[in-house]
Amino acid sequence: MTMPVCAARLRPLLLAVSFALAACATGGGASSGGSPGPPTLPAAPVLSPEDAAARAIATDRRFAGASELDPGVIGATKWWRATPSADGGYSIAITLGWGDCPAGCISHRTWTFTVTADGSVTKVGESGDPVPTSQ
Repeated sequence: MTMPVCAARLRPLLLAVSFALAACATGGGASSGGSPGPPTLPAAPVLSPEDAAARAIATDRRFAGASELDPGVIGATKWWRATPSADGGYSIAITLGWGDCPAGCISHRTWTFTVTADGSVTKVGESGDPVPTSQ
């Protein structure tokens, strides 16, 4: 039977849709100190580094499309890196790069978030070059 395989493939999509619907029902939210972002995901257990990164990415629309850091890729303009925390959560660093990115990007800014095991997201810092208004 193909039903279990199909259901397993649909689970991440259904999870994302349920998060989006729950956020809309509660009025969503905007990030502080940056561009207005998409609705904040409701707190729910974090299941993976990718899950934690998705929660941090959802805090600011500029982070949309960020992918996991791949040191072998040159020219990426948005990436994230996850570091596991002792409490079961993650530290997520999201970096935006600009300026001659085919050569590795001249400028960078990194935002750091703590994502707890229960799914709560807290911005803990940012550093790097000032982001141009077009970013």
